[in-house]
Amino acid sequence: MADAIALLVTASLRIIGICAAAWLVALALRRSSAAVRHMVWACAIAAAVLMPVLLQVSTWRVVLPAAFSSWAPSPAAAPRVAPAAPDSALTVPQALTPARASTPQDGARPRQVTFTSVAVGLWAAGAGLALLWVVNGIIATSRLRRSAARPRAGWTAEARAIAAVMGVGRVTFLESAGSAMPFVCGVIRPLVVMPAEASTWTSERRRAVLLHELAHVRRHDCLTQLLARVACAIYWFHPLVWLAAHRLRVERERACDDVVLTSGVRGSDYGRHLVEIARSAVSPASGFAAGGVAMAHRRRLEERLVSILDPHVLRTSPRSARLVVTAFGLLALGAASLQVQAQAPAQPPAAAPAAATPNVTFEVASIKRNKEVEAERATIHPNIPTVPGRAQTRPGGVLLGRGMTVRELIRDAYGYRNRAQGDIVGGPGWIDIERYDVQAKADATFTASTSMGLPPEAEAALRALLAERMNLKVRVESPRRPVYELVLHRDDGRLGSGLTPSKGGCRPFFQREAVNAGLVIDKPKDGEPPPLRPCPLVIAPGRMGAENMTMGDWVRILALTPQLNRTVIDRTGLTGSFDIMIKAPADREPDPAELLPAIKPALESQLGLTLRNAEAPVEILVIESVERPTEN
Repeated sequence: MADAIALLVTASLRIIGICAAAWLVALALRRSSAAVRHMVWACAIAAAVLMPVLLQVSTWRVVLPAAFSSWAPSPAAAPRVAPAAPDSALTVPQALTPARASTPQDGARPRQVTFTSVAVGLWAAGAGLALLWVVNGIIATSRLRRSAARPRAGWTAEARAIAAVMGVGRVTFLESAGSAMPFVCGVIRPLVVMPAEASTWTSERRRAVLLHELAHVRRHDCLTQLLARVACAIYWFHPLVWLAAHRLRVERERACDDVVLTSGVRGSDYGRHLVEIARSAVSPASGFAAGGVAMAHRRRLEERLVSILDPHVLRTSPRSARLVVTAFGLLALGAASLQVQAQAPAQPPAAAPAAATPNVTFEVASIKRNKEVEAERATIHPNIPTVPGRAQTRPGGVLLGRGMTVRELIRDAYGYRNRAQGDIVGGPGWIDIERYDVQAKADATFTASTSMGLPPEAEAALRALLAERMNLKVRVESPRRPVYELVLHRDDGRLGSGLTPSKGGCRPFFQREAVNAGLVIDKPKDGEPPPLRPCPLVIAPGRMGAENMTMGDWVRILALTPQLNRTVIDRTGLTGSFDIMIKAPADREPDPAELLPAIKPALESQLGLTLRNAEAPVEILVIESVERPTEN
């Protein structure tokens, strides 16, 4: 939601420059034909409509000097280079919204009203009203089309002859008693609707009207008008978009008038025809105004007559003017799709932190593909939750990892081990399929790894190894993304039977080394008391639970589940450790190839907790390039 608002704001700011440029180009071409100026405004409208899509898919970038860094987009739009040693802890800020968190004493769940939600609501309301007007015009036009009939008089042959001379192919001619104004409608199947009294007009008036309407068809004015209406709906709050749409209409009618005048119709006669047709209209604004292109409107008739009667107005376009319009159109689309970012300003040297990460490198490193583990993993049903491969440190500066994908190695190297899988994006498909055994010996001793991840010095050494052997390049972005908040579900704050205070007696999951197949777990030395047993963590078809786990650690487990795969923030206010268990409904036996039990219903019915949708800046890792590892 926030990303959509940011995209709309970025597009709106760029539209200011595009419309200003369109106005300057149109001013420079004021002595050229109206058709040229119409194309200028059509390019501006098209750029405005396409801009939200182009900003999402475009890879065109320009990097400004560091002096422009204050103009750089927010982190959500402009990526930054990955830091040398990112924190392994979750980077989502805890103060997400001003809404108070539910507690056992205050279990009410307040409704969130944020600036983003209000802005989205206002934009949606305005866009909906604008689109409703367009839809109403289309419906009114459709009614007129259905009520219209084939011309009874013999002017159809005359109309088709004019269309043939103008190079207009498929077009239908109808008469309607419900409209006193000639108009054109239809983007794919154009239709010219004439008033019922058209058969009583003189042949000169009928020829002038048909020339004007067929000019609309040849120029595809119904399409450009539709684009203008869509642009006004998307940017209903932007005055320059409405101004561009107005200028588009003005130049459109003048361009069709020029077609009539260059076909041999005298300006004075044509002006008289327009005035009489406008007088015969019931009202200044017809009901089909948003769905068709009418010939004459009283409000803009005077300026059109001045242009029609001016003998000095240029009615055709030289090639140089068309080249200028083409160049402007390309520049407008380029401006709509260009990604702009500034170099980071030079920073003065800072004092080294008190606990800087040691510069540890691997003296010897082996990375070998393990096709045996690949084959084992391939036999596991994709719906069965599996524990990802994890690296661990060993005494003597040794780092081991067995059967790990490259994405799993990247997770451990950048402290993303206990983050949602979607927090690392990009990269070729093989980094999730091919598995490797890693064994490396560093020039220093590592501290012990835990389920939280590798120690900082081992992360730094692994990052250097991946950059050297796999040419890994990444960057960090911090867009606002959907997250979940874990809150109390019941108004009275009562917890479910699956969530009970823990008696302890075991070592919590995130304080111990993860059990990873094929890796060694140290035994206690002689004379030392046996360590506490490891607290179990159960992730299996039909059930999920943990023993002696805090809510801060439980949300990490939830974020890793395939159903959520999204950052989860603890808002329960619960302190201490709990024994947790959720199960699939007891009325059926879980399928071994089934995902975990549905998370949210189980949380609500068995734990007394629930998940609430929210948004927050989430630090994600973007893989820019990676190659298969070089030979050992």
